[in-house]
Amino acid sequence: MEPTMAWRCRGAIRIMLAVALLLVVAGCALQTTRDQPATYDFGPPPAQQATARIPAAVLIVPVSAPSWLDSNAIVYRLNYDDPARRRVYADSRWAATPAALFTQRLRNRFALSARAVLTPGDRADAAYALQVGLDDFSQSFDQPGTSQVNLQLRASLIDLNNHRLVAQKNFSLQRATPTPDAPGAVNALAAVAGQAADELVSWVSSVLKGRK
Repeated sequence: MEPTMAWRCRGAIRIMLAVALLLVVAGCALQTTRDQPATYDFGPPPAQQATARIPAAVLIVPVSAPSWLDSNAIVYRLNYDDPARRRVYADSRWAATPAALFTQRLRNRFALSARAVLTPGDRADAAYALQVGLDDFSQSFDQPGTSQVNLQLRASLIDLNNHRLVAQKNFSLQRATPTPDAPGAVNALAAVAGQAADELVSWVSSVLKGRK
């Protein structure tokens, strides 16, 4: 083979190898992107005005949750097939734990109504503390293609002047999902979280009015 022809062959081989390498890298990048789960939060707080007034500074304690809710997983159940089994979406997740997301939504909502909203570690003194325990925050299917979300919590209002329980209440909310999938669950769970925050504000406001 002539030197010129050999050089051309080697150059063509190098180009083919370079193209093949680029295709492999692009394929890996595409696969990595495709394998990344979709990440959700509750979205921005809705624009709204205060519907209740709380004439006191309230300490919002971080929301607690059972161990099965202490992760970023979006949980669902098939009530028609082994309802005691908890399942999670493999390709979708929360940006933080449901308890952390709900804590932030609570603080945003109370900031519209309370004299002040404080967090643990703030140097200012609060008159009351709100403790919330999240018992359920999941999606359930009564039959294939039909689902709803469930939010259950217990709330305790504590007088920090004497460290006594002022009131306690359980809340239970349900809502049908717009679609029977992970995005539908996220949409409905974010909505009931906002509704629960509104109901907690109204409850605290009514309890404190009764203490005057």
